[in-house]
Amino acid sequence: MIRLTAVALLAGMLACAPKFEEPAVEFRSFSMEDMAQAEVKLSVRNPNRFPVDVRNLRYALLLTGDTVAAGARAEVLRVGAQDSALAVFPFEMRIGLADIIGRIPDIASDTVRLELAGQHSLPGLFGTNWRRFDYRRTIPLRPDIDKLFAPLRRLFDGD
Repeated sequence: MIRLTAVALLAGMLACAPKFEEPAVEFRSFSMEDMAQAEVKLSVRNPNRFPVDVRNLRYALLLTGDTVAAGARAEVLRVGAQDSALAVFPFEMRIGLADIIGRIPDIASDTVRLELAGQHSLPGLFGTNWRRFDYRRTIPLRPDIDKLFAPLRRLFDGD
């Protein structure tokens, strides 16, 4: 009888546990201020009835499979219940002007790949559980490359 009661109690607790839906990540923007710094903005939407924390974020920008920028975010990103948050990811560029000139055919493809990895919280019966996630997205590159090369274009076009 005690076992049956314990099993029924455990089943009741599991039935009351909140259903978890993965947060949705949507690309917002990519910008390069100069050859050393860039940033990506992502919108994170939490469809759950409880807040979700995201931590241990590591991210990289890849061009033809090579890492050209990387960064990490130490602070936790908290996304409220059924809410969204705009997350900014600053990058330190690992590619110089000579490398960019050598990769002009690759850059002409107009895209770069973003890879983001970390953990998000999942409330459990006995405390918070952490689940790993990976996010990959191809993002447009052309507007920012055009902005960086605009001074050179004016110089050579005589404007």
